[in-house]
Amino acid sequence: MARKTLAWEKSLRDLLRGECGKGWTCQNKRGKIQVQIIFDDGARTALTTDLIWEGSNSVVFIRLCKQLQRLMVSQHLGLAEAYQLIDRKKIKTTKSNDLAWKNVIDKYKDSKISSGEITKNTWEKNQQLRMTRCLEVLEAQPKPISAKELLEKIIKKYPTAAGKTGRRRQVQDVADLLRFAVSECGAPTRWLPPEKQFLTKLIGVNKEKEDSTAIKDEQVIRLLASIDDPLMKNAIGLMACFGLRGVEVGNVQANGKTLYCTYRKKTARKPEGTKPRDIVGLDPIGLEGLSNQLLAKLKKEGNKCLPIGCRNKEGAGYAIGDFLKDHPMWRKLVKETANSPRASGQGNVLMPYSLRHGYSYRASEVYGMSDRIAAANMGHSLQTHNAHYGQWFDKSDIEKTLAKVQAVQERAA
Repeated sequence: MARKTLAWEKSLRDLLRGECGKGWTCQNKRGKIQVQIIFDDGARTALTTDLIWEGSNSVVFIRLCKQLQRLMVSQHLGLAEAYQLIDRKKIKTTKSNDLAWKNVIDKYKDSKISSGEITKNTWEKNQQLRMTRCLEVLEAQPKPISAKELLEKIIKKYPTAAGKTGRRRQVQDVADLLRFAVSECGAPTRWLPPEKQFLTKLIGVNKEKEDSTAIKDEQVIRLLASIDDPLMKNAIGLMACFGLRGVEVGNVQANGKTLYCTYRKKTARKPEGTKPRDIVGLDPIGLEGLSNQLLAKLKKEGNKCLPIGCRNKEGAGYAIGDFLKDHPMWRKLVKETANSPRASGQGNVLMPYSLRHGYSYRASEVYGMSDRIAAANMGHSLQTHNAHYGQWFDKSDIEKTLAKVQAVQERAA
């Protein structure tokens, strides 16, 4: 399968044709830039230069080609002969360490904002700090020479709790920047982020997630009532009513009476990802009819009923997390949950994923849905469901269970 042409490679070829004529082109020849010329009569010639096949050498290469063209025309020389007359010591290959990283970050910012993936306000509030840290590490001596080294140095210089949102976003945003640098700005391939396994290890495990709990229906009511932004209220309502992962909010559409989710969660066991699925809405008690209202909005407006940050297929979880961490009611709910007594098997940490946990709890305890059907709606295996989603019960659940046991014992007496 042919490798996809990177944006900088296409730009270089377009620029070369524009400067020297349509018969001029170039290609990667064993890591070096090879210039090729097709003359009007169909004759061809080619020459491999000393320049490394990197976007950072684009300007130098175009300058070289213009010199070659002038010599070939003025002195009636062939390509190889013209190249021999050029003082190649003056042809300076740009070192990848010397990439104008600030310009790369500026282009990355413009790309994100102009595409509608994020707003200028979101960039300034979140990404700007992470990019500033990245640039500081890139410019500090000794300079990192690869993506792996850069990411490790950032985590060391700006330590944050393992597995937490801040650390995860720092790693993932820098990795996204580096992919952009290679594909759009011609950075060498050693700046491509390492495999996902390395990034996951670098992010670490959030110990608090093990203590996360399901949000209660009355807390969902209070949370939604406190949100003034109707688009964000829709996004969080979808998570609560349909048990979505944050990232899935950007991958849904109305499908009659169900919500169709196209997101495929990839794991080591399932590299192809989970299957797209239809999801039955389970309204929190006190918000009956909310699922149908949200489906009607999606059917009528599509993803325009969601915040801009949630319309991106990968960024919805970040947008929702960033909104909630600064929202007064959410902070209040987090605090009161942390101060509540813990029942056996129950954590006391409220996090955005708790909206999904709440769906699981509601499926079993309110709607009487079997674990098998609940697991299918939530897009994971029955084994995963039983291992992670069957643990939430509070003091009132225990009291109800004890009352049932006592009633049975009294009838038997």
